[in-house]
Amino acid sequence: MKRLNLLLTLILAVLTLFTVHVNGQTKKGIAKTEKIFINKIGEIHDHGWNKLGYITKGNIIKNNQGKTIYFIDGNVNVIGSKGNNLWKAQKKMATITI
Repeated sequence: MKRLNLLLTLILAVLTLFTVHVNGQTKKGIAKTEKIFINKIGEIHDHGWNKLGYITKGNIIKNNQGKTIYFIDGNVNVIGSKGNNLWKAQKKMATITI
């Protein structure tokens, strides 16, 4: 009887530890919002200060390889590289959702 109680207690402890470990590792329904930063010379960095691209003096946004991604026109509209209107730019700090 003592062996049976010890075995059941051990099985219950292992299952409890496994359940706590699995449930502790999941993130349910949490949208992660990361900020991007633009310094005064026009470099665009992510939250870890990795350089993503830059803004030229003509308001053209390019990635690190120099490929044009989009540009900002005189009416503060963001125009994609294919000529489509994407959104209206704002002066406050931009955030992106990952």
